[in-house]
Amino acid sequence: MKYSSNRRTFIKASAVIATTAAAPRLFAQGPIVTADDPTGLALGYKANHADVDTTAFPKKAAADGANQMCKTCAIYSDIDGEYGNCPIFAGKRVHANGWCNSYVKK
Repeated sequence: MKYSSNRRTFIKASAVIATTAAAPRLFAQGPIVTADDPTGLALGYKANHADVDTTAFPKKAAADGANQMCKTCAIYSDIDGEYGNCPIFAGKRVHANGWCNSYVKK
């Protein structure tokens, strides 16, 4: 059976589109950053920004510190309101109310 190039092109394009459409959902299902995560430990990540030791991380103690949390960070992208993606923790989800020393105000 001989396939036309149009059919072959359509099948290839469909596979690419299906993979691309599924990628955000697959990434969104990544693991959640845990308390023992090496990157999280190095950056002082806490799932609840109020639990951050402001003596160890004076950036959080700044005047706008109460408003510093993942959901107000420039590099955070929301998934479902409770969790989001952060490129600092490649492939892992962080809590919207979390905080780490990489915080950048929007």
